[in-house]
Amino acid sequence: MQPTFETFEKELNRLVASFSKDEISLKSLGYVEARLRSDYLDPFFRALGWDMENKLSLVPTKREVEIESRAEISGHAKRADYLFRSGGGDLFICEAKKPREELGDEAFFQTKCYAWAKNVAVAVLSNFAELRIFIVGDEPRLRLPEIGLYRSIHFKDYPAAAREIWDLLSREAASNGNIEALIASLPSRPSGKGKRKGGWIIKPDRRRTVDEKFLELLDEARRSLAGDLMRSNERGELLAEGRLNEAVQCILDRIVFLRICEDRDIDTGRRLESIVASWRRRMIGDVSRLKEDSTFHLDDAQGTGAGSVPKDSLWYALVRYFRQLDRRPPGTVPYFNGSLFKSHFCEELLVGDKWLSDFIDKLADDASPYWFAQIPVEILGNIYERFLGNIVRPHGRGFTIDRKGEFRKDHGVYYTPRYIVDYIVEQTLGRQLEEISTATTFA
Repeated sequence: MQPTFETFEKELNRLVASFSKDEISLKSLGYVEARLRSDYLDPFFRALGWDMENKLSLVPTKREVEIESRAEISGHAKRADYLFRSGGGDLFICEAKKPREELGDEAFFQTKCYAWAKNVAVAVLSNFAELRIFIVGDEPRLRLPEIGLYRSIHFKDYPAAAREIWDLLSREAASNGNIEALIASLPSRPSGKGKRKGGWIIKPDRRRTVDEKFLELLDEARRSLAGDLMRSNERGELLAEGRLNEAVQCILDRIVFLRICEDRDIDTGRRLESIVASWRRRMIGDVSRLKEDSTFHLDDAQGTGAGSVPKDSLWYALVRYFRQLDRRPPGTVPYFNGSLFKSHFCEELLVGDKWLSDFIDKLADDASPYWFAQIPVEILGNIYERFLGNIVRPHGRGFTIDRKGEFRKDHGVYYTPRYIVDYIVEQTLGRQLEEISTATTFA
C-alpha cells in the first residue's frame, strides 16, 4: 500500500505513544543507537514513504535510502546514518543519536558537516526524543553550532507537526520538489543582528560549496607554503625551472592523500595528528610520553634523506613517516609502493613547524569541516584537476602563481565527471548484464 499522510500520521502517533511509555528505559545505558534506528527511525521514515529495505533492488549508489553501519575513526563516525535520494540525486541526510545522548553543539556540527560534504542543503538530527532540521548554507563552524537551525521539534509535539514533517521529508514531498521550493524561498543573506546571528537561515550559496571552499584552502596553502620555503631555504635550491612548484605540490599531495586515507579507514600505520601531538609533547619536554606512543624514533636519522633538516622539527618526523610508507622491501608497517612517497628533494628542504602543524590542524582537527570519508571522490578529483592548473614559480625576492590551463591539457589532467562514467557503464556493461539477466530469466 502506498503511504499517505493519513497512514504516516497513524504510525507517527503509534511511535510517539510507544516512546512516551518506555522513555525512561529507552534513555538507559543499555539502549543503543542501532536499536533506536530499528525501533523508531526506520519505521518513521518508512511511514514517510521511503524504501528503507531497497525493495527495488537498486545498486547502492542508486537506492533511495543509503543506510550506514556505525564505525568510529578517531572519535568521528565515518558517514551519516541515512542519506536520502530522489531522482538519483542526493537530497538530505539524517544523523541518529541514542535517546540518552543530548543533541548538543558537537552533534549539530557533525550533522552539518555530513550534509556539507555531500553538497546537500538539508540535514536532520534525531534521537527520536527530538528532531532537529538544519539548512546548511555554508561551511559549518564548531563555535557557531546553531547557525542554520530551521526547526526543532520535541517528540510530544510530533503529532501537531505531522503535516509539516510530511510536507518536507516525505518521499512524496521530495518527488514534488518541496525541499527545492523551501530553499528557493529563503533569503540570500541574513537579516538579524547581534545575538540573533546564530539562528540565521539563508539560502545555500552554491559558490561556497565544499569543493570551492577546499580549493580555496589548497590555494592559500600553496601560497603560504611557497612563502615558507622561500624564506627558510637558499633561493638557489628553488630557482631551477619548476623546482619550487614541484616541492610545494609534493608536500601538499602527501598530506592531503594521507588525510583522505585516514578518514576512509585505510591503514597508514599512524595518523598525522598523532605525529603532530608527539612532536608538540617533545617540544615541551614530555619525552617519556613521546616514547610510549611513538612508532618510530625521531632521533634515528637512518634512511630519512633529511640530513640537513633539524631532528627536533616536525618536518623531520614527517619525513621519517614518509620513508616508512615507502619501505622497500615492505616491513610490518603499511606501505605504498607507488611514486607518491618515493625519495624526493623536498625532504631535504626546511619546512616551517608552524606551517606544517597549522595545515594539518586545518585538515585533521575536531573543528575541521573537511571529513574526507563523506566528500565524494569525484569532488576530490575536480578539486585536484583545477588545483594542478596553478603553477608556483620564484619571482624576484618572492614568488608568483600562474594559472595555466594548458598545463592540464599537456599533462592530461582531466577528471571524468560521474554522469559521463555512469552513462558509459550503462551503455556498455549495463546492456550486457541486462542481456544476461534476460537470458537467465527465460532459460
